[in-house]
Amino acid sequence: IDASFAGMVPDGKYDNTADHINIINYADKEGIDISYGSGIYYHVGIVEKKASFSCPNLIGCGGGRTNKGTILKFSNNSFMKIKGGSGVLCSTNISGIHFSGDGNNNGILIIADQCGLSIDRCVFSNCHIGIRMINESSKGFSEFNVLDKCVFSSSCSTGISYERDK
Repeated sequence: IDASFAGMVPDGKYDNTADHINIINYADKEGIDISYGSGIYYHVGIVEKKASFSCPNLIGCGGGRTNKGTILKFSNNSFMKIKGGSGVLCSTNISGIHFSGDGNNNGILIIADQCGLSIDRCVFSNCHIGIRMINESSKGFSEFNVLDKCVFSSSCSTGISYERDK
């Protein structure tokens, strides 16, 4: 399903937060992939995939250049959170997306209790932490998540962190 189907607009101005939440949860429920066109998808709030044992594939059209490809821009310290169900490998691919923050984001992409994500050819910029993998629930765990050919720009203080919430 194309992100524009949910009303997402890659103009760098429109707040895509609500539309993004709707499409990511719809795609997860229906078991379909989300594809994003080229442009800046601006967000001022947190985009969270609800807890489940699955996750839709998120397919961008590249993000290697500063203003080209699929850019998910998160301001106001917002982020994308993939909440899992823990214990089941979801075999999901997140590829070709540039995740960009406002400089203070403590994790632009947060993986909480989700296993089996493959993050491929993504770019992370302008953030405190690029990816946070968190064992969030008391018996939850984030395992078997793989990053391949990802780029963390010098504007990221920390590329990846792995932690347990107490």
